[in-house]
Amino acid sequence: MLSYFNALPFEKEELLSEKDNVKNIIEKVFNNSVQALKEAQSIVDAKIIFKAAEWIFHANRIVIFGVGCTAIVSQDIEHKLLRIGIHSHTYSDNHLIVMVASQLKKR
Repeated sequence: MLSYFNALPFEKEELLSEKDNVKNIIEKVFNNSVQALKEAQSIVDAKIIFKAAEWIFHANRIVIFGVGCTAIVSQDIEHKLLRIGIHSHTYSDNHLIVMVASQLKKR
């Protein structure tokens, strides 16, 4: 059975090689990044994105949780929200996450 991504007409990721020169490496890295964006764009549901934006806009408090590698991603989201004037806070410690989550309300 094919997965969703295997059925899509996207290019295969270009692997780096020891024989690549700097120009080839730059080209491969950029092409892989563009490809990842195209794949993400193909599965984005505009209705879900719109609803999430509404929730963020109308929230009394925005809390973002991330542990391990996602802690960096959650900090990035916090920074992006701050740039547009939306204050939020990121937690990456498991114990703090449990304490904060237990005190959150619907809004």
